[in-house]
Amino acid sequence: MKTAIFIPARIGSTRFPKKALAKIHGIPMIVHVLERAKESGISDIFVATDDEVIKAEVIAAGGNVIMTDANLPSGTDRIFAASQQITEKYDIIINLQGDMPDIKPYIIAEVKNVLTSNPSADIATAAYKTTSLKDANNPNVVKAILSIKNQDDKAHKALYFTRSLCPANPENLSEAEFFHHLGIYAYRQNTLEKFVKAPPSYLEKREKLEQLRALENDMSIYACLVNDLPISIDTKEDLEALLSKK
Repeated sequence: MKTAIFIPARIGSTRFPKKALAKIHGIPMIVHVLERAKESGISDIFVATDDEVIKAEVIAAGGNVIMTDANLPSGTDRIFAASQQITEKYDIIINLQGDMPDIKPYIIAEVKNVLTSNPSADIATAAYKTTSLKDANNPNVVKAILSIKNQDDKAHKALYFTRSLCPANPENLSEAEFFHHLGIYAYRQNTLEKFVKAPPSYLEKREKLEQLRALENDMSIYACLVNDLPISIDTKEDLEALLSKK
C-alpha cells in the first residue's frame, strides 16, 4: 500500500512556544523527527507547517514542506489539509507528531503494518505496556484500553482511551498493567477524511482526546504494543528530561 508520513509542526505551541525549533544537541527538534521518519523505511515524508523558519530548517535538512493555515485546530486537520495540496494520493497516511524526536523508527513501521495486515482496522496506533502507578494516575498520560484476546496478536482493538486510572484493579494495583498510548496514528485515506469532517464528539470533548471521535463514529482503532516509550516534548521540562536521558 502506498504510504506517506506527514509531520505536523506549528509554531504557536501554547505550553512551549516554538518547540519545533528547540535545539537538541544543536539540531532543531523537527529535524530530529524528520530523521527518525527517514529511518523507518518509508520514503515519502512531508512536514506540514505554518511557519517559514520551520520550513527553512526542514528544507536545509533535505525534507519536503507543505505550508498550511496557522488557524487549523489540530495536527490531524493540518496533515489532512497538507495531503489535499499534493497530486499524489496515498492508501495510508501516517501522522507522526513533531514533538517525538526520540521515537524509534521501528514503531513508525509497525504502526503502518497494522493497517497493511488487518483489513478490519481503520486507524492504527501504538501503546507501551507499563506497571507504573505514577503514570497510571497521571492525567497527562493517556491510557489505551485494549481488548487482549490473544497475547500473541501483533495488534489489539482499542475499546477506549482515557486520562483516568483504567482499567481498575483495586485488589493488587501495584502489579496492574496499563497501556501508555503513543501519539502516532496511521489512517486509511478515506478514514482520515471522514475523521476530520466529523464534528468533535461528546467523549472527545469530555476527555480532550480527539481519537475518541473515531470510536464514537464507528471507526476501528487497533494498537500494536511496542518495547520503547518515546518522550513527547510538551514543555521545557520534557526537553530537559530528554536531554538528561541521552
